[in-house]
Amino acid sequence: MARPRCPVLLALGVPALLAISAGGSSKAAAPAVTYSRDIAPIIQQYCQDCHHVGGVAPMPLLTYRDAKVWAEIAQDAVQSRDMPPWPAAEGYGEFHPERRLSEDQLATIAEWVNADAPEGDPKAAPPPRQFVDGWTLGTPDVTLDAGAPFPLDLNGRDVYRDFLFSYTPSKDVWVSAIEVKASAASVIHHVSLYLDTTGVSQALQRAAAPGPGFPVSGEGPGFSPATWIADWGPGTGPLVLPEGTAWRIPARARLVMQVHYHQHPHQHRLPVPDSHPLADRTRIGLHLARGPVDKRVRTGVIRNGSFQIPAGAIRYELGAGIAPPRDISILSVTPRMRLLGREMKVTATLPGGATQPLVWIPAWDYRWELTYPIQKPFPLPRSARIDLLATYDNSSHNHDNPSYPPKPVGPGPLATDEACECLFLYTVDAEHLTRSQPVENDGIEIRQ
Repeated sequence: MARPRCPVLLALGVPALLAISAGGSSKAAAPAVTYSRDIAPIIQQYCQDCHHVGGVAPMPLLTYRDAKVWAEIAQDAVQSRDMPPWPAAEGYGEFHPERRLSEDQLATIAEWVNADAPEGDPKAAPPPRQFVDGWTLGTPDVTLDAGAPFPLDLNGRDVYRDFLFSYTPSKDVWVSAIEVKASAASVIHHVSLYLDTTGVSQALQRAAAPGPGFPVSGEGPGFSPATWIADWGPGTGPLVLPEGTAWRIPARARLVMQVHYHQHPHQHRLPVPDSHPLADRTRIGLHLARGPVDKRVRTGVIRNGSFQIPAGAIRYELGAGIAPPRDISILSVTPRMRLLGREMKVTATLPGGATQPLVWIPAWDYRWELTYPIQKPFPLPRSARIDLLATYDNSSHNHDNPSYPPKPVGPGPLATDEACECLFLYTVDAEHLTRSQPVENDGIEIRQ
């Protein structure tokens, strides 16, 4: 039987064992590893983006007391690499920031917990990180809020809902970072942000029942035309763009947030008591570009939208790819599968046939649909290709299989359906806004 997965509660360390004795000496030796000097920097870098007051994680890890309390019940979270969530394989793509603990860091955490988690000298600790009202990047320039909580009654169902924001800029606005502040992260699978430049979403909102937002049948904006801006999932930090690049919010455009709510027995991050009325009021913070913007950030996708995975198939492979019509540079990748997914590789094939890895998820986990920011923009000439190869397990041996006995599965928006795609953010090399050289249509940008 497979080892049960750790929920997000298991955030740090291995169980505390016996304290190190003084070996009969009247004076105990100073601990080799302390919270202040050794552990606090690790937690600040790898944990606190989610584990702060108002963050998506269920409890903060901001102080020595926080770390001490939770270390003893975090049996194997970091040792099994369930925490911090980072399914991407090491050495296959270069990312920044990268939330993967090194073997030395794992050993340091184990040594600290096994020594009964000593605090050490508080003066040796780094300055505490500041989270203003729960925002990781500080107070946003623009806070998007649907205006009221949305009550949730999932009962194992997938719910997709679009929420309109009242913000409509009077002139073009350039956004360099996006932060999502989810109030019901335990049942949010992912959040998508779209642009509506025609006002069609307002008509759908007026026709919907009272309450924030309007229902949609599945993944995708739920209205047309729409421009896909970005995706976010719990476990992903703020989306921060390289200097000189930004998303463009056109004058008088409206931003629409789609939230995919999902509560599956295998996918719970937190147990939610049946008696607890659950509601969500997810907010989005926009941080505007401070310096000159030379390139507009766009969204593309590699997708296989026509397939059927046979019932009983253990390693069923699907592929997809595109060749960009212009020279582009890729900024991030977001692989997507659902409960039958087991592995995905995304690779660039360059002119001359050389291949470069972009991301490899060797053990897909539907709980963690993360965006991976590439360390340096990855150049992809128009004579190159970007491809994905995905593997699925539709057998009864797959404990995440939502159907028993297994049944054929095709593409669709629900957790019981499947997906085979990779979203990516990119810029166009020929575009230089600082030199009045825009590119209006590059043939890749998604407009649904």
